[in-house]
Amino acid sequence: MGKVTSINPSTEEVYGELEESSASEINQKVKVARENHEWGKKKIEERVEVVRRLIDLLDSKKEELVRVMAMEMGKPLKAGRHEISIAQKRIFDYCAMIPSFISDEILFEDVKEKNIIVLLKTKNKPGKTFNYKFTYLEKSGAEYLVSKKVKAVGLDSLSIERNQPDYNTHKILLKNNIPIFEGLYLGKIKQGKYLFYGFPLKIKADGSPIRAVLIKP
Repeated sequence: MGKVTSINPSTEEVYGELEESSASEINQKVKVARENHEWGKKKIEERVEVVRRLIDLLDSKKEELVRVMAMEMGKPLKAGRHEISIAQKRIFDYCAMIPSFISDEILFEDVKEKNIIVLLKTKNKPGKTFNYKFTYLEKSGAEYLVSKKVKAVGLDSLSIERNQPDYNTHKILLKNNIPIFEGLYLGKIKQGKYLFYGFPLKIKADGSPIRAVLIKP
């Protein structure tokens, strides 16, 4: 791959160069990141703290970054400082919103028990109109559940996926004999361990309405 060259606009000298990454290299890095579940095990508060550190980091590097912006694109020093302040404000606002962004994630610990059924409580809510942007389980999430050898999975949306190509979430789970419970109402259910019962109709079919019951041990 080639290089991205940054030129000082006042002298036309090369200020720096960055190596370009190919699409396959980027995909490989994304794959490695998705396979690392250490971040997924962190509590929401821990994640917020990691992101919030960026504010202090920007503050400690402010003058250095201001000079870089001036050398690289001719940005006035005052404008550079203002841009960094805006970035810090954006990070602060984002930290305040992180809990709502990822409240529909299950922060997994290593599943060691057998016969575990995972129920995913998300931001999905019953409404008068259908929400076409409902929260769903992505392919990588299905693969993770398979790796943890869960017994079944349930979700509070009418479908466990949302028009994904080839319906990989369904295929991955069902291929591994993991039943899917869709359309569960979990609005008043708090995170914890329960006994789950899903009573289907006595019919011959590949799916059925159920009566779902949760019992707190």
